[in-house]
Amino acid sequence: MNIMKFDELPENLVKIDIGCGRRKQDGFIGIVNSPYSMADHVLDLNKDPLPFEDNSVDYVFSSHCLEHLENLEHILAEIYRVCKDRAQIFITVPYYQQSANFANIYHNNQIAFNEHTFRFFSSDEECDIPKEDWVTPSCQTWGLKYSANSENGIEIRTRKIEYIYYPEYENLSEEEKRRARKKYNNVVDIINYYLEVIKDKPSTIKKESLIIEPQVETIRKQNLLIQEQRKLLDERYDLIVKLQEVNANRNKWLRKMKKLLKK
Repeated sequence: MNIMKFDELPENLVKIDIGCGRRKQDGFIGIVNSPYSMADHVLDLNKDPLPFEDNSVDYVFSSHCLEHLENLEHILAEIYRVCKDRAQIFITVPYYQQSANFANIYHNNQIAFNEHTFRFFSSDEECDIPKEDWVTPSCQTWGLKYSANSENGIEIRTRKIEYIYYPEYENLSEEEKRRARKKYNNVVDIINYYLEVIKDKPSTIKKESLIIEPQVETIRKQNLLIQEQRKLLDERYDLIVKLQEVNANRNKWLRKMKKLLKK
C-alpha cells in the first residue's frame, strides 16, 4: 500500500473527519459529538451509526478524538463498515504512557493507545512495524484479534506508526528511543497510526491465532527474559569496572610521568 500524503488526497475521494471540532479538514465531511463545531453531522460516536452507506468511504481522518470515547470498538466497527476495501485511516492521539494523559479527566484511560492497540483488530501474523517494537514473551505474532476467542468483525492492517517525542528524546538513535519507550513515562507525546481497511480476508477464528499458552509457560518465559536482562546488566557492570580500573592505572601512569618530567 502506498500511504497517501494528507495534502495530496484526490478531490474525488469520500473523506471523513471524525471528531473535527472547530477545525474540520478542507474537503472532508465533519462528524463530531458537539453542536459547537464545524461538523456536518452531529451524533453520539459511542453508539450512533455513521451516516454513510456500507463501503462508501475512501479516507478517514481523526485527530485527538478517540481517546475521549467510551466505546472504541463501536466507532472502529462503524469506520470499518463504511470504508471501502483498502481505504486508508489516519489517527493521531496522545501516547498512553505520559503523565498529562493519565491525569486528563476527559480521556478514557481504559483505552491504551500505544504500539499494541491495533494488534487487537488484526489477524495478520506479521506487519510492517519493526518486530522489536511490539513482540513480547507471550505474544510472538502481531495479530491478537482472536486472543479473546471471539470475532469482532473488524480487520485493520497497521502500515506505519509515528512517534512525536519529548524534546530530550528526539535526537536519540532508534534503538535508544525504543528502549526509552518501553522503560519510561513521558518519552512520547503523540502517536500517529497509518491504517488500512481489509475486507477480503476470511473472518474465521483459526486455532493457531489463539493465545492458549498456559500461564505457567508465560511466567517461565518472562523469568528467562529477566535472567537474560540481569546477565546483560552484570556484563555491563563488569565492563564499567574494568574501564574504571584502566582509567585508574592510566591516571597513575600520567602522575608518574609528570614527576619524571619535573626532575
